[in-house]
Amino acid sequence: MNAWGQPVSATIERGPINYVLTLRSNGPDGLPKNSDDIVVTRSKRHGESSITQEAARAAEGVAEGAASGAVKGIKKGLRLGRDRED
Repeated sequence: MNAWGQPVSATIERGPINYVLTLRSNGPDGLPKNSDDIVVTRSKRHGESSITQEAARAAEGVAEGAASGAVKGIKKGLRLGRDRED
């Protein structure tokens, strides 16, 4: 669920070199594919790590957004910006 109580959709595509994970939140208006949507895309080369682990990490970032602000939570979950933990 996103910060507005709407479900978050996830897709995984397997390309010739990478897996691509896309998480999409329809934003506060609940309508898909418009300017208030939050979309997170991650890619990993085959064999680099489990796409399931990447999906879990990205989903945690989106879920944390409900408590700490959607964009900040996503950035923290994806280890971007100042909240990065190495």
